[in-house]
Amino acid sequence: MPGVHLFFVISSGAAKPRSGEICCSPAVPTIRVKKCCGQFQWTLVPEYEMAGKDSRRISVNGCLIDEFHLPRGYWEAKDTKDDLDPEIQKKFEAGYPRNNILFQEPSRAVLVQNGVIANPRREDQDITQPEVLVRLLERFYDWQDSAPQEWDRSASSFASGFHSGLRRRKRTKYRVIPSPAAKAGN
Repeated sequence: MPGVHLFFVISSGAAKPRSGEICCSPAVPTIRVKKCCGQFQWTLVPEYEMAGKDSRRISVNGCLIDEFHLPRGYWEAKDTKDDLDPEIQKKFEAGYPRNNILFQEPSRAVLVQNGVIANPRREDQDITQPEVLVRLLERFYDWQDSAPQEWDRSASSFASGFHSGLRRRKRTKYRVIPSPAAKAGN
C-alpha cells in the first residue's frame, strides 16, 4: 500500500514524543496526512464540524472525505499531558463518531472502528515503532463503511433485476387495450 509507506517516510521523524497538542494537530502532521490521503483521492478537512450528542456542534481535528464528500475516517490529536483513554471516552460521550477514528498522541495511537478498539494491545499502539505505525495506518485507510458497501450491492442487484425485467418484457407480446375515452369516440 504505497500511501501508508509514503506516510511513514514523510512522518518518520514525527513519531518522537513531544508535548503539546499543537504538535499533534495543526501544521506538520496535517501536511503528512494530506499527502497520504491524497493518494486515495481523499481530502483532509481540518477542524471538521458535525453534530454531536444532543445536536451540539463538535469538531474533530480532521476528517478524511472521499470524492463524494463522504467521511472515510476521522483523526483526533491529543498531547502527552492528556491521558488518552479517558480523553477517548470523553469524546465518545460528546458524540464523536465511532466508525473509523484515530486518536493520536505523539507516541501512541488508538484506532476505533465500528465502535471497537481495532488495536487493543498496548504494544499495537506504540507508533514510535515503524511496523506498528504502518499496520495501524493500513487498517485505518483500508476500512470501509458498511453503508456504501450495502449501497453498491443494492445498486448491482437492482441493475441486474432491471435488465432481466427488460429482457422478459421484450419477449412478451402486448395487446393494446383502448382507453374508455377512445371507446366513447367510436
